[in-house]
Amino acid sequence: MHIRNRIPLYLLLLCLSSYANTGRFSLYVGGEYAAISDRVYASSKGNEASAKTPDFSTGGLDLGTFIRLNNWLSLKTGLSFGTGEQEGDLWPHLTLQNEAGEEESHDIRLTYNHSFISFAPELITFLPSPVPSARIRPFLALGGGVASYTVKQTATIEDTSEWNGRPVTLSEDTKKEKTCFLASVGGGLKFTLLSNFFLLAQYRFKYWKPIEYTDRILPDLSFKYWDIQRCHVFKGDLLIGF
Repeated sequence: MHIRNRIPLYLLLLCLSSYANTGRFSLYVGGEYAAISDRVYASSKGNEASAKTPDFSTGGLDLGTFIRLNNWLSLKTGLSFGTGEQEGDLWPHLTLQNEAGEEESHDIRLTYNHSFISFAPELITFLPSPVPSARIRPFLALGGGVASYTVKQTATIEDTSEWNGRPVTLSEDTKKEKTCFLASVGGGLKFTLLSNFFLLAQYRFKYWKPIEYTDRILPDLSFKYWDIQRCHVFKGDLLIGF
């Protein structure tokens, strides 16, 4: 890379290092757990309906920077990574071809493997401490951002035959990707562990529409899916101040 192309990066690092010396800059790393629900689908004939599919969860990693703007307001910005598995519908009596090219009837279970990476800055507003000790401070959070979401489908035979548990090859590409926007609101508690070490215990309610695709399960069977996900997210982050 030419030196001139690196100048913006050098300036950014210089600004961050200068700001870090003020004691207002922290790095954080932690984990998150999200409980997710709500799926909407439309059949290939155009009929739409809300489908209450089994709720599922994702687990992941949370890391980034925490910048204290003043005594009551901070900016939390970073990346979140998450993965999870959702059990899908059971399709009974589908006609499949075995390795010998013979047709057989089996029940098929779909499974959806979800993964995402998101960038969603948040404004953190600190509230007065409910206890005399200043080591515990409650806060409210409001944020939004963008995410890259991937869902991959797999299928297995689920019946009483000798082929129970065997994977099934689906007709089309089973990996779907989408970029989407998200919004979140929540709060939590900030615990001071040491002078430069803090713990954030947090809750977020997150709303997004991360999935939208047409699923052709078999040549004569297709459905259009999209998710409007309402997520209850629980996070624990460790802050290291500079």
